[in-house]
Amino acid sequence: MGYYPNTIKIIRDILNKQYPDKKAKKGIDSLPSHLLWMLDKIEEMENSPGKAGRWIGYVLRATEEMGFLTNQESIDIVKKDVLEDYE
Repeated sequence: MGYYPNTIKIIRDILNKQYPDKKAKKGIDSLPSHLLWMLDKIEEMENSPGKAGRWIGYVLRATEEMGFLTNQESIDIVKKDVLEDYE
């Protein structure tokens, strides 16, 4: 079982729609690409719920700052994963 699969899919879809040419790439200076990279890494995490939670929080905050989500939307997205025991 992975962490935050619903949240990852929604955020990845948003970023891919807004930045169709961006590919996942590590590097904080390339934020859309870095966020996609972080989503890939969260999917690979095992036995690291705290780390996954911190990383998804960072991705959500960045997505909010970019104007693609409100904080309430982020809460609602994560709530679905928590209710399905994907936290």
